[in-house]
Parts: sequence; structure tokens; C-alpha cells
Amino acid sequence: MRISSENKHLFEDLDLHDAELLDIKCDYRNKVVTVIAKLYLPEIQSQLIQLAFIDFSSFSISCEEPWGSGIYLLGATIVEIDGEGKDVDIEDSKIFIDVTLNSGDHIKIASSEIEWTLK
Repeated sequence: MRISSENKHLFEDLDLHDAELLDIKCDYRNKVVTVIAKLYLPEIQSQLIQLAFIDFSSFSISCEEPWGSGIYLLGATIVEIDGEGKDVDIEDSKIFIDVTLNSGDHIKIASSEIEWTLK
């Protein structure tokens, strides 16, 4: 599924809570950040999800572990940008996602589109 600024509300339907972070790849040349995680779904034992953040303009991840070590996602939310107090300069057409890990760290990505696939 492909998510853009027009249908970004669909991202909220993804239940990423307790997904295990497996890998993050940053393809700077092609402006794509890929996040791979393992979902734990009741109907199946586990499912891999790949989130490709296409045409990214900003990407950051902290690794300070203020709550202790951890590689699981507490959740991922769309951050609405109002022009004040934002961390980075983001165009209106971008989607800004903030992923919180159970370590207390954050992955922040601004991109034009998000494409997710289950594997």
C-alpha cells in the first residue's frame, strides 16, 4: 500500500505496537529509508513488514536508551506540523512520522510517500 499526504490517515491503521525492529537502511542517493520489522499478530505467529519512506527529506534516529535497551516499537504516529516548534523544516507535501522505541529513543522521518508491504 502507498500512503501520501492525501491519505496519510491510513498510516494510523497500521498496528506497529510491539513490532520488533530488525533493520533500517538509508539509501541516500535514491532518497529512500527502509524500515523492516517483525509484527506479532494473533492469527499468525509473525509477519515481516517493510516500510519504505520515499523521497525523504529528513531522517534521524537517537540511540541514547533513556528507558534502557530495547528494539521494540511502542508505536508510530503522524506528527502534524503547524509551523511552530517543529524539529526540522518540512514541506507541506511531506508526511512526518515519529516512531518511539521501548528504549525511549525516536526514529523521525519526513517523506513524500510511505510504501508498506508484508512479507
